[in-house]
This record gives sequence, C-alpha cells and structure tokens, in this order.
Amino acid sequence: MENYESRTQHIDTIEDIDTIMDLQMINDDRQTSDIHYSNFSSSISQSKHSGRKKNDFTEILDEFNSGPQKKPKKEFFNAFIIRAIKRAFRAVISGKTPKTTCIAVDIKNGIESEIWSKIQEIYRKNPELIVNKSKTDDGPLTDGRSKRNTKSEGYKSFNNAFCKEFFSNNLMREAFNYIIELIYCQYSPARCCEKFKFNCCHMRNAHCVECDGKWMKLKEYFSQCYFKDLDVEDGRPMINTDDPEIIDIDIDSYIQ
Repeated sequence: MENYESRTQHIDTIEDIDTIMDLQMINDDRQTSDIHYSNFSSSISQSKHSGRKKNDFTEILDEFNSGPQKKPKKEFFNAFIIRAIKRAFRAVISGKTPKTTCIAVDIKNGIESEIWSKIQEIYRKNPELIVNKSKTDDGPLTDGRSKRNTKSEGYKSFNNAFCKEFFSNNLMREAFNYIIELIYCQYSPARCCEKFKFNCCHMRNAHCVECDGKWMKLKEYFSQCYFKDLDVEDGRPMINTDDPEIIDIDIDSYIQ
C-alpha cells in the first residue's frame, strides 16, 4: 500500500480541481449540486404534476430559501454534506486544520477542537478506507473528477441510492454527525445561514425566534431521521442533541 506521503503529495492540486469543478457545476443549472442554486419554480412544477406528498425533509427545507423564489433541495444538501465530509478527510490526510468553508475549525474553541479530534480518529480507524472515500472521483458520474471519466455505469446524482451506499459504512455516518455538530457549534441563525448557504428568512443578519425553530427542527431531522429515511441504521447519537441554551445564542444576530 502506498505510504502516507505519496497519498498526500497531490492534495493541494485535488482541492483546486475540486473547486474548479464545483464552479463549473454552479454555472450549469442543469447539473449544479450546490444547494444555493436550486430552482424553486421547477420544484413546485414537479410537485403539482406528480401529485406525490413531499417527504419530511423536503417540507423542512421548504421553510428556508436559497435566493429569490428558490428553495434548497434534498439532493443538493446530499451533495453539500458529502463534499464536506470528503473535504474534511482530505484535510486530515494532509495534516491541515480547515480554516474556510463549512468545516472551518476554530482550534481555540474547545468544542470545535474536540469535534475535529473525533474526525481525525475516524481516519486512524481505517486510513485506507478514508483515503478512498475522500477522493473526488468517488462520487456520482456528474460530479467533480468523476464527471470527466468515461464510465458508463454508476450513480448519476447525489440521490438516495448513492447516499445509502455512501453512508452504509458506519465511519461515514460518524463523519456526518460530527460535521453537523461542527456546523452547529457556536450556534446562531446567522452562522447557520453562512455555513449551509441558505437562509431561514429574508434578513441574513437580523433574525427572530422563528429562525431558531427552523434551525433546531433541521438539526433534529439530521439527528433522528436522515439515515432512517435512507434506510440506513445509525447506532451512534450525535455529540449534543439538546437545543442551544440562551447563553449560547449570538444575540447580535437578532433584531434589536
């Protein structure tokens, strides 16, 4: 098996390629997997014609917006969280602490530092698996480096089938839980808007108690229902499933 140095020597190049491919997908509305660019009107049209009842996750996401007349979609969240997990693993492999994107870690914050240590532990449990899972070409055929390959078989999007396979491994489920906890650490509605790239209201820097309700409902879904809806068992509870106490809330993010 290749040594640690050979696995990490191209990390920076991979990150650059991954970023470029993400930007290309954002510019193509037909293939974008960025949750911020989902199309609200098309989802409404599909709902009217299909006549199918929306699932719980879709109904929760409908309480948020990702722009004028846009709602975040379930599949785009799947892409968001799986990319975050892969990015976190690549940072661990390269020996770096993330300073940007939704997985940014404030090492001066004890809770964030502890969560990052837990993610590092996942790597130590099975380095070979994590290296493989962290690769940008280990994804749907329309995503990142996979998009440039000539494969004719495989998942074509971040749909439930792909996510079920990805999260069938308990280490990936652990990583999911830790990334969600990292996002919700130092909680405030404004911070969640910034991390998730969608909004709980139309005022990103001034929020009310209803915003808290939306974000806590979303977190509860992640904790209790996300894997259940994928028909995947999750045997490990999240680090902290309690609602944030008032002392943890950033008062400056609310309307005065």
